[in-house]
Amino acid sequence: MATDDLINQLASNLKPVRRLPAPLVRVLYVLGLTALVLAAAISLLTHGLRPDIATMLGRTGYLSQNLSFLAAGICAALAAFRLSVPDVKIRPATYAFIFAATAIWLVHIIALSFEGGLDGVDVGQRNCLTDLSLFMVVPLAATTFMLTRGAPVWRGWAGYSMVLAIGSFCAIGMRFLCPNDQPAHLLVWHFMPVMVFALAGIALGKILLKPRTPKLP
Repeated sequence: MATDDLINQLASNLKPVRRLPAPLVRVLYVLGLTALVLAAAISLLTHGLRPDIATMLGRTGYLSQNLSFLAAGICAALAAFRLSVPDVKIRPATYAFIFAATAIWLVHIIALSFEGGLDGVDVGQRNCLTDLSLFMVVPLAATTFMLTRGAPVWRGWAGYSMVLAIGSFCAIGMRFLCPNDQPAHLLVWHFMPVMVFALAGIALGKILLKPRTPKLP
């Protein structure tokens, strides 16, 4: 049998595969969903926005912090969706997105560590960690589903990027909700948990992002 005839015979019963949207388009989907979840949670399940939100929005430091989290989330989400397409190696651009997102968080954590420290400081209520965790559930489930529609080969990196992206977006929601701006509080209940969750995402990715194709050498 000729090669072309064999290919046509094998492909005759295959269903067409719907092409995945571009990574940036999928990032916008996730960002929009996360924004809706945060808005609903803040308005329905909490006491609303922090009472001094109007004042805080006029402060450069507060705005730049949240914009940096937005940038970190977009970079991490781009890395996750790029990793959902199988490849023989991780491309430099993907590494750059992962590095940029991670660096933003490490800079904030290190800066807060030097600014406030933890000795003898009241770090505040622990319910912020609970809120952050709950905010992440729906967007993380949706992002996991979107990644499994691809064929992630580097599941650990994909899981790390996925959780870091959602944590970054939800951290913005926490800054709009929680009125405690003490460095120790932000460090313990807002910033460090995002990185801990992201590291746990390595194992989560290996468990949930089952490969549909064998890993290439």
